[in-house]
Amino acid sequence: MANLRLMITLITVLVCLFSSFTKSSKDIRIDLPKSLNLTLLTDPSTISAASQDFGNITTVTPGGVICPSSSSDISRLLHYAANGKITFQVAARGQGHSLKGQASVSGGVVVNMTCLSDVVVSKDKKYADVAAGTLWVDVLK
Repeated sequence: MANLRLMITLITVLVCLFSSFTKSSKDIRIDLPKSLNLTLLTDPSTISAASQDFGNITTVTPGGVICPSSSSDISRLLHYAANGKITFQVAARGQGHSLKGQASVSGGVVVNMTCLSDVVVSKDKKYADVAAGTLWVDVLK
């Protein structure tokens, strides 16, 4: 399980770094191929929620949002974002706590990290291995 946590942490870092190397525009329409087996949410409610940061300081409208079920979903998205017909930015979003809107990306894809909320407590109860979207209240339970 520690390897899974390391993989998720690494992917989160790569998502943050990756976004600075790709192009994004509000005019880009993102169509993910069925072969990726990812659902791109583009409904107004989801886009609105992903557009605002936690403190309502920034508003950045993404082209879509995915809710990954594993780190491999994020990996497939990043690979496609860099090598597909068009390139687009990807931003990792937990609870939306960022200083300048880094948890969103104009016209790109927001990865809703709260979908990854697995908590595993060691048998000796000395540590907890938590996924990227886990809330502290969940860890304390």
